Amino acid sequence: MVVLDEAFDLYLPGDDGQVVSGYDAIQLRPASVSLDYELELGQDGDLSGTAEVAFYMAESSDVLWDDASKLGEAREIDLSQRSQTLSGTLLLNAAQIDALVSGEFVVGARISGQGEGSAIVSYEFKKLILNVAFF
Repeated sequence: MVVLDEAFDLYLPGDDGQVVSGYDAIQLRPASVSLDYELELGQDGDLSGTAEVAFYMAESSDVLWDDASKLGEAREIDLSQRSQTLSGTLLLNAAQIDALVSGEFVVGARISGQGEGSAIVSYEFKKLILNVAFF
């Protein structure tokens, strides 16, 4: 349950993000990597206000929420909408590509803004696809 009264910060899936590991690391360093995403947000209460959603990727939870770990620009959302889907493509920076190549990294989303009301907020990542280019 989320209760809002003015400014707020919500970290998804939590303060430490989501560790991604256990895959075969890329042997060559890519020239560029982009992330295609689709995030579905929902709420069942009476929230009002506006917020920004920003996506983050880093080599560890210690630096996940730093500005340097942000993927692209934040997206604005209307908190009064019961359901909304955000989608797009985000380009990884050099440090994020290094984390990807290492074989383990942390991802998360941050929702912050001004709002009022209470609701149970739900979210689901419908799509997270890395597109890797070596040239």
